[in-house]
Amino acid sequence: MDRITKSGGFVNQFGRVNGNLNLSRSIGDLKYKQTKSLPPSAQMITAEPDILQVKLNPGDEFFILGCDGIWDCLSNEQAVLFVRDRIETKAPTEIVIEMLDEIVSDDPRATQGIGGDNMTCMIIDLLPHSRSYRKT
Repeated sequence: MDRITKSGGFVNQFGRVNGNLNLSRSIGDLKYKQTKSLPPSAQMITAEPDILQVKLNPGDEFFILGCDGIWDCLSNEQAVLFVRDRIETKAPTEIVIEMLDEIVSDDPRATQGIGGDNMTCMIIDLLPHSRSYRKT
């Protein structure tokens, strides 16, 4: 949030940059990258990734990478439950397909745009050799 405010932007109570974008990093969204006096990494929206290292715990099963279109539709808890209910018997790619089929809106106007954004998701199974979907 510091980078956003230093570049002249704001984050509203809904977590949206300038009341619009719900992300702070993007390859596109060029209108948020117009401050010529700032390097790309200091623009309101930057393509520079936020890189974190996290130690895996023995109980970790999988992780879900998703763009903002996914997280507009599902909370972290909903996404985890969706995957956990299926990961034993279905491959991650099948789960992603089911997830997208369930959350994509048939009529984004009727849902105020929710479910109508681009959606990219990847599920990484940390225990693939213990799953029954691997045995078929």
